[in-house]
Amino acid sequence: MTRVSPPRPPRVYVLLVNWRGWQDTLACLESVFRSDYPNLTAVVCDNGSGDGSLDRMQAWARGELPAPAPPATVPVTSPPVPKPVGHRVYTRLQAEAQPAGAEAPLVLIDAEANLGFAGGNNAGLRYILGQPEAAWVWLLNNDTVVAPTALGHLLAAAEASERIGAVGATVLYADAPGVINAAGGGRIRRLLGLTRLNRESRSLQEAAPASQPLDYLYGASFFVKVSAVREIGLLDETFFHFWEDVDWSVRLVQAGYALAYAPQSRVYHKRGASIPFRSPQADYYELRNGLWFYRKHLPFPLLMVHVVKFLAAGFNRLRRRQPERLPLLCRALYHGLTTPLHPSWQMVEQGLSGRGAGARGPCPLPETPPPTPTIGIGPRAGGK
Repeated sequence: MTRVSPPRPPRVYVLLVNWRGWQDTLACLESVFRSDYPNLTAVVCDNGSGDGSLDRMQAWARGELPAPAPPATVPVTSPPVPKPVGHRVYTRLQAEAQPAGAEAPLVLIDAEANLGFAGGNNAGLRYILGQPEAAWVWLLNNDTVVAPTALGHLLAAAEASERIGAVGATVLYADAPGVINAAGGGRIRRLLGLTRLNRESRSLQEAAPASQPLDYLYGASFFVKVSAVREIGLLDETFFHFWEDVDWSVRLVQAGYALAYAPQSRVYHKRGASIPFRSPQADYYELRNGLWFYRKHLPFPLLMVHVVKFLAAGFNRLRRRQPERLPLLCRALYHGLTTPLHPSWQMVEQGLSGRGAGARGPCPLPETPPPTPTIGIGPRAGGK
């Protein structure tokens, strides 16, 4: 009697972006490789950290450097992953050329430049889209730690219907794991110019329905079908930080895909490890990118909502005794209203076929990069 082997589970790629946060990245990788899912590859794109991040990740993979422990509040108590962990290192151009040959469990990509959250993820996505077995990709913020069962729950929810293009997890605060950061994603308040995460700051013990209404998935944990990415394209790199997850979600829905939520998939998030909440950087990108989103997806009258939001933001900064923020907000308003939007998401198919050796790939940056404020800003490798 011939014994039939069970079908191999779909190939999942877990994608992280690192920028001067190798400690968080190693803690995240430890949790990813403790997953009970048997068919995964982790891809880390280092956004030109310049602090030895890539060397430390390789030392960790060889077993020469222990990963920092996650916060004591996170209930992930598994022992360290056995070492060594097989790994390969590529430059961005090498990775985007979709190298052939045996693949290692860990792929490290040296972007050699600060590409932002969207650009760093796109470098990894170009590599993943070139892998013939790739079925799903899980974008994770590098300042997260995942439960061993998290990936399995995401895949189970994703395979419930062919219409599902992406799935969100229950994201919890790492320093308060009984409190929800986001139940899958959130809603867009079009008349207020705001986004609101589902059940944010609510207790985990308050039963959350699995059928959460979703306009977008939270970018800290974004599980998306590879075939859907091929159809709608990569993340829009003009956003650089903030609102890129909202934009990607809306494009999925516009293409006919459904967004889903896996309540039992647990992800623990430090939040704001790269751009602190209420920082000047957060002020700038939140206002500028919100304007870009409204210009792309909503009727012109609703764009005026964001102009009103600017006035409210200015009043709040005065109330907080931060008058020095007003010129920054004015620049964000000007850039948000005047910068030409770059339809980079439409170029994925062109970039995947016949790409030249020196090309940027399917989602190049515009020839003139979007203006940024004259303050020190790094890519959002951590959280929102």
